[in-house]
Amino acid sequence: MSFSLFASVLCTALPSTTPLEFPALTQDGQVAVQAGVHVTPTHLVARNYSALPQLIVFVDARSQAATLRALGPGATLEYDYSRDALENVRIEFVTAAGGAWSTSGLLDLSGALRLGEETFWFQDQPGRTFAWLQQGAELTLLDPRESTLPSAVQAPSDAALMAPTCTPTHVPVVTPSNRPKGDAPPKLERRPLPPV
Repeated sequence: MSFSLFASVLCTALPSTTPLEFPALTQDGQVAVQAGVHVTPTHLVARNYSALPQLIVFVDARSQAATLRALGPGATLEYDYSRDALENVRIEFVTAAGGAWSTSGLLDLSGALRLGEETFWFQDQPGRTFAWLQQGAELTLLDPRESTLPSAVQAPSDAALMAPTCTPTHVPVVTPSNRPKGDAPPKLERRPLPPV
């Protein structure tokens, strides 16, 4: 999906008093995002618009302690907290689809303390979850590199998906018809084993 189309879809004014009440839609009426998170200095709302469950990972940037919250299809999660609680909090969306885990990467939530309200939109594509930051009418594609998800369980990178596959090799196997003496395994007799 192109940036201009996605930006125009997300920045369209929707008659809503509640953040994340409606998902962003494409021009043909399809849901353009799978999840969204609206963050203020004292309140967080997360909503899953997809038919797949999502995992939200909250991480303390200082201690690296993490907690997971499941967000079922169509579910909403809300938290109220004190003003300074977001100082070291990072968030990551993780989705299992197509036999692999895809991640949004770690996103810093402390920007809501300095800049005011922020909305993160998550768009799943095969092998990757794209994260968009909306502040007012401005929309920015984020490219976080860090993740709490081990690389062994993540979807392959774009480079790995585009890498040429190896052609199958043929290994000749000798199947002799005339076996020389001693080439066959010895014949075992049926007798009891010696005592130990």
